[in-house]
Amino acid sequence: MVLGSMAPRRRWLLLGLTALAVVALIAAGAVVVTRLTGDNTPGGAPVAGSPTPSPVGTPTPSPSGPPPGADITGPLNLLLVGVDTRVSVPGWEPHSDAVLVLHVPKGLNRAYLFSLPRDLLVDIPAFPKAGYKGGKTKLTHAMSFGSRVPGKPKQPSTAQGYELLRSTVSGYTGLRIDAGAVLTFNGFDRLVDELGGVDIYVDQRVESLHRRPDGKYREPAPGGYKG
Repeated sequence: MVLGSMAPRRRWLLLGLTALAVVALIAAGAVVVTRLTGDNTPGGAPVAGSPTPSPVGTPTPSPSGPPPGADITGPLNLLLVGVDTRVSVPGWEPHSDAVLVLHVPKGLNRAYLFSLPRDLLVDIPAFPKAGYKGGKTKLTHAMSFGSRVPGKPKQPSTAQGYELLRSTVSGYTGLRIDAGAVLTFNGFDRLVDELGGVDIYVDQRVESLHRRPDGKYREPAPGGYKG
């Protein structure tokens, strides 16, 4: 996986998703997944050709019973998405800046992670729920087009956008997507904090267009930022 040519923000998002996957595998000892659907509740329509999953919760093991997740079997394909929600811009449609597939073999003893370029030209299927008729365009747009809620132009749904992205990735790769996760910039910040932080050594002066030296966001203005 080559990271050197990626934009700094996107590279860190990719690294965050990788860390999230590794932490999840180590902490659980198995892959415990929850489906992400448009109404943010477990369930929902599976990808075409995939079996209907049973709801996955957080079981409380009895003293003599198996540990949580012991009944989960592979192989599994998890779709991990790094999303730019741009919360500072009202009505901003989420973009999938990082799209990764985590494959876990039948034995659940290892995992393979590969990424799909955000600008990959793909066929995005029609998605009536968002009023999208389908077309051939960049992969990142699947999240944006799918997030549109008819009648609510300024209230895009990231979970709904994930549904269309999942179908698009499944159609392009031929893989059944069993479950997935979405990570925002704020979520990435919290993930880094939970891992104890990351030390960065920069050998030249770098000025952020988005944040002031104290770390606070600059105010958006026509043509850029101010403050």
